[in-house]
Amino acid sequence: RDRMGGWAKLSTQERQSAREKFKGLEKLPAEQRRDLSSKWMEYQSLPQEERQALGRAGAARAASATKPSAPMPSAPMPSAPMPSAPMSSAPMPSAPIPTAMPASIAPPPPVSQPLPAGK
Repeated sequence: RDRMGGWAKLSTQERQSAREKFKGLEKLPAEQRRDLSSKWMEYQSLPQEERQALGRAGAARAASATKPSAPMPSAPMPSAPMPSAPMSSAPMPSAPIPTAMPASIAPPPPVSQPLPAGK
């Protein structure tokens, strides 16, 4: 229950990230999966205070990695050369303009019966 409650509290983006990480773990060789599993068990055996300290350190490290860096100075964009020949003055081909909405995207017909009172 506790795991499901934790999963339900995650945002959609966090759940998607967790799913992608899980898929990535399935692709790892068995030896690497065992190493990660032993590290996870080691982490789980830590006292709650140490796990919280590690979580804060990881969050601080992640926050510093996502901070935008100083903007790079941009070089002036070279101007594009102008075409030497004038553009064609031929008219653009046009498609017929539909006069009615196709039935596949038309809205449904209005309801002919009124709703009962109180609903």
